[in-house]
Amino acid sequence: MASLASRISNSLPSTLAILSLPMCANASCLRPPTLWQRWWARHEGISLEGQWYCSPECLAAGLAPRVSALSRRITRAPMPYQRFPLGMILLKQGVISPESLQEALRRQRQEGRGRIGEWLVRLGAASEADITGALAVQQNCPTFSGNGARERGAEVNFPALLVRRYGGVPVYFNPAAKCLYLGFAGPLNRSLLRASEQLLRCRIEPCIVSEGAHRSTVGRWETSPRGEAICIEQRQSAREMTQAIASYAEQAEASSCALARCEEYLWTRLYGDIATLDLLFRVPATEALETPAEYLPGLAID
Repeated sequence: MASLASRISNSLPSTLAILSLPMCANASCLRPPTLWQRWWARHEGISLEGQWYCSPECLAAGLAPRVSALSRRITRAPMPYQRFPLGMILLKQGVISPESLQEALRRQRQEGRGRIGEWLVRLGAASEADITGALAVQQNCPTFSGNGARERGAEVNFPALLVRRYGGVPVYFNPAAKCLYLGFAGPLNRSLLRASEQLLRCRIEPCIVSEGAHRSTVGRWETSPRGEAICIEQRQSAREMTQAIASYAEQAEASSCALARCEEYLWTRLYGDIATLDLLFRVPATEALETPAEYLPGLAID
C-alpha cells in the first residue's frame, strides 16, 4: 500500500499542468492567483471570447465593457446600392416581358407593399422557381432545394426569433465540414450572417430557397426546441444586461460565453457541457444617416 506521502506526491500537479493552468482575466480578482488556487479552480469559471474568468463576479467585470460597446446605438452611412434589380435580371433572362415588369411595379406602388418578385408571381408573369433562380444570381450565392436533407439544418440550435425577423433559416448542417447553410427567400441579412459566424463555432454559408420552402421551414423552426431562446424585449441598461448574462451563466453552469450584435439584438450564447443557451436582449437599433429609395420597405425593385 502506498504511503500517505507518496499518495500526496502523486496528486500534486505536474510542472506542465501548472504551466497550463488558467489565470483569471479580471485584474481586480479577489482570489489570490496562487498555483493551488488555480489548480483547484481549473474546472470552474467561464471563458469569454478566449479569456478565462474564475467566478460570476469576475465574468461580470469582463462582460461590462463588451456589453456596453455592443449595445450602443450605431449610426452609419448607408451601403451603396450595388445589387442588380431582380426585374432586370428576369428581363435579361427572357423570363418576363417589359410590360409584365411595368405592371408589377405599378401594382407594387399602388399597394405599397411586397417585393417585385412576389408581384410577378401573383400576376402569373414568373414562377417561384424563376424568382428563386434570379435571386441566386442577384445575391451571388447558390440555391438550395433540399434533396431529402431538409431536416439536417435542425441539428444546430438557432433562435427562432432571429429566423423570423431577419429571414435566414438553417436548412442544412454539414458536421464533417462544420458548415451551416442559412437559407433566404430574399436579400441576405449580412448582420445575421456575421453574428452567426461569431457565435455558432462553424462556417456559415448563405443560400437562396424558394418562398414556399422558406415559409414551411420557418414554421417548423418556430416550433422546434432548437429554436428556443430567452428573449428580453424590455430595454435594459448595459449593467443590467451584464448582470443577467453572468447570472444565467452561473445557473446554466456554462463553460464559455460569446456575444455578437445582430441588428437591434444583443445575441449571447452560453455553452455548457451538454447544451447551449441563447439570450437575446433588445438594444437600440442601428440607424442610417440617409436611406436610399431602393431600401424603402414595400417599394424595392429588387
